[in-house]
This record gives sequence, C-alpha cells and structure tokens, in this order.
Amino acid sequence: MSAALAVAALTLSAGLFAASPAQAATGTITGLAGKCLDVAGANSADGTP
Repeated sequence: MSAALAVAALTLSAGLFAASPAQAATGTITGLAGKCLDVAGANSADGTP
C-alpha cells in the first residue's frame, strides 16, 4: 500500500513541477549588421525560404 502511495505522490509532484511548453517567437527577423541569417537545410540558393 505504501508503494502505491509513493508512486501516486511522485506522479502528482512531477505533474506540478512540469514546465509549460515554450511559445513560438513572432515578429521580424533581423540579422546582425546586415548579414544573412542561417537557413535550415543549408541551401545557398537565392530565395531560399
């Protein structure tokens, strides 16, 4: 019985201290000193999204 209570207490405390998910950043992306930003996929073609 005490093992079941310990598991329940651990589960409850883990739920209370869980971090909330991060929110996505919004707004304009600006480079440093007019330089380009890194693009996912490392594509160097012009117009890479």
